[in-house]
Amino acid sequence: MKLQSAAGRPSRRSVSRFIRAALVGCIALLAAGIIAAAAAGMKPAPVAALTGSLACLGWVLVIVFQGVGKWAADSEYSLPSKSVALLLAFTVAALGLGFWSVSL
Repeated sequence: MKLQSAAGRPSRRSVSRFIRAALVGCIALLAAGIIAAAAAGMKPAPVAALTGSLACLGWVLVIVFQGVGKWAADSEYSLPSKSVALLLAFTVAALGLGFWSVSL
């Protein structure tokens, strides 16, 4: 039995658009932070680690973008196990590189 959507609840498409906009905004903020850190004279090793972390977060963004788009169109959609594994791997790599850059 499928649940009926309530009149006051936002549609999946509007939630999907909000999630996408928030993710792009966060990535842009992180990129601006890396550029500011490099311009301020930060050592090259931490900047490289932060750039690698941003690249991993970019792949997380790609996976989530694809999933959110499909989720908005189909209420029964869930990420396949390969995408979940990649999402977890890139998230762990991004966090690891981020923490490592702080310790350098």
